[in-house]
Amino acid sequence: MKRSTCKRCGGSFWESHAGAHDEDLCDNCEGKRATERGRTIMNDDQLKALKGAIGELKGELKTFDQRLNEITDEGMKTLRRAKSEAKALAFGPRPH
Repeated sequence: MKRSTCKRCGGSFWESHAGAHDEDLCDNCEGKRATERGRTIMNDDQLKALKGAIGELKGELKTFDQRLNEITDEGMKTLRRAKSEAKALAFGPRPH
């Protein structure tokens, strides 16, 4: 017999028969319909892939955010310069 964890309720249980391995559900959850909020059964490879994809997305989001800040800064500098030039054209040079 081997100790396992139920993938639906998270409870601990003994696998029911000799030679059994990697059972997913305890006796209470087995045979019951999963609730709509029931836990999804994922294997380790799926979890690792999902964590990797999330990490990549976070990295891309950080890069995008940095680039957006750079573009915003460049845009604000250009806007200030254009505003200053427009004032100079409209009112002429300032007397010293």
